[in-house]
Amino acid sequence: MNLIYNKENLYGIKSIGEGTFGTCYLTKDGKVIKIFHRNHVRFENDIKKLSTLNNSSYVFPQELLYYPIVESGYLIGYIMEYVKGNELYNLFPSTDMNKLLAAICILEKDTDRLSEEHIQIKDMKGGNTLYTYDNRIKVIDTDLYGFIANANYNNIQNGNMQEIAYLISTAVIKRNERKFKSTRLLNLYNDSYYGKVNPSCFLFEIMEEIRRVSKEEVETYQDFYRGMRLIMRK
Repeated sequence: MNLIYNKENLYGIKSIGEGTFGTCYLTKDGKVIKIFHRNHVRFENDIKKLSTLNNSSYVFPQELLYYPIVESGYLIGYIMEYVKGNELYNLFPSTDMNKLLAAICILEKDTDRLSEEHIQIKDMKGGNTLYTYDNRIKVIDTDLYGFIANANYNNIQNGNMQEIAYLISTAVIKRNERKFKSTRLLNLYNDSYYGKVNPSCFLFEIMEEIRRVSKEEVETYQDFYRGMRLIMRK
């Protein structure tokens, strides 16, 4: 859906963040309006494509805002879902690891769906990714994602899974994986890094290794974080 942007509509609306592309405002009806800092006409076709997608793990534009007319080059921003949660970098110690693992599996499936749509994801960071209070992963900063019409699916899929692997490695594992004592985990790390093994499989095998070494269950993120010290070289 396309809407005409009216600056008056921003009066009294709370600013909730500013990024490279623009400033986000929280509306009274619980949506987010992003207004671009400058003209982003070269990204307009990609943003239009993203606005047609329905993906539970990725927050895409729902309505496009134009000023003063709906015409190419006049895109000034968009409206999107407002997500409440904690940055993936800052998981609560009490976070249920099995629920987190399930959420990562859903993220991987949703990423595969984007790959099928020839969408190349970019700039995956824990700060751009929220873990919601109902145990879902939501990626909220998707402006730089690109639509590559003639791309090979396998190439897109491999690149996207590398992005997810980087996200899970830096935001959840938070360790230098090259220091694993286990050769098997080192090999899995390499396979995950190059998009050959899903990050959820890598994370599951880490949890299994912690169980084997500690003889205890890995129920919470605190258990996981503490157990990592047992399976790493100093």
